[in-house]
Amino acid sequence: MTDIALRPGNGATSGDNSFTALQAKLLVLIKLMDDGATELESVYRSMKANATRCEGAAGDIENAEFDPEFIDLTNHTATALGGATVQARHLMASANELAENTRQARQTHAKKYGPLDTVRSGRRHKTPKPGVFVR
Repeated sequence: MTDIALRPGNGATSGDNSFTALQAKLLVLIKLMDDGATELESVYRSMKANATRCEGAAGDIENAEFDPEFIDLTNHTATALGGATVQARHLMASANELAENTRQARQTHAKKYGPLDTVRSGRRHKTPKPGVFVR
């Protein structure tokens, strides 16, 4: 599996909340969610295959007249794997949804604050702190 932990060097953990830093943080989050959804897709497929294989094994051991206890245990395992597969699919959908919402947030942020950042970063004088003229 891919290591999706935040690393100090990628800008995602810095305290800088400037326009460009926030855009970079949102981009990192999008990438992490996309990567996570891809990994979850792989987990989902593997779990689904294991659940199907387990159901087949339950039928095989029943036909081989194993002890009913083992047949029940295998059936319960197949059922649990099937339930976990459903939850993995939900988690994958949530990761995809979060990535899409983050894309929209990044786009909205760029549209709303991008022009202001262009003006502010193009000046040679330092921008005063917000509320400097409020008494």
